[in-house]
Amino acid sequence: MGSDLYTPGHTLNASDFMARRSLQSHGNFFVPYLTPGVSVLDCGCGPGTITLGIASSVQPGQVVGVDFGASEIEHATARATTEAVGNVTFRVADCYALPFESDSFDRIFSHALLEHLSDPVRALKGFYRTLKPGGVIGICSPDWGGFMLSPRLRWNSRARSRRTQAFSLRTEAM
Repeated sequence: MGSDLYTPGHTLNASDFMARRSLQSHGNFFVPYLTPGVSVLDCGCGPGTITLGIASSVQPGQVVGVDFGASEIEHATARATTEAVGNVTFRVADCYALPFESDSFDRIFSHALLEHLSDPVRALKGFYRTLKPGGVIGICSPDWGGFMLSPRLRWNSRARSRRTQAFSLRTEAM
């Protein structure tokens, strides 16, 4: 994510909130594409709870979860060890510069990442570069224009404004 600001942060509260996500609750739309043996990259994996669900779905396929937050990768790795999930690895990585060869993954998944990026199109280009021909990318990203945030805090307003500007620029560039 480079110099992008991850608004929720990586506090214990934020990590605990993200750890309540599961493949069924936040990635169910992608389940039909998760067949045994496929390789999957989860970009912005956070504490790895969705990633572990993906790993269970694609066994014996390999899954890699990446996040720019080292503390999130530590939580994810510990959870994988505790749950004895052997077909998943986690590593710190920047979604703008994914450290993988082109055509590395059959599937790429990302939940709640793009809305935090100043250049989501650049990240998507990296996703596509690492996707094998015929692969599938699954993205879940909220529409901040439809959210109502209360109380009206300065960081909420800044985040909404930044998202609106980024998506306006992206639309103009297309």
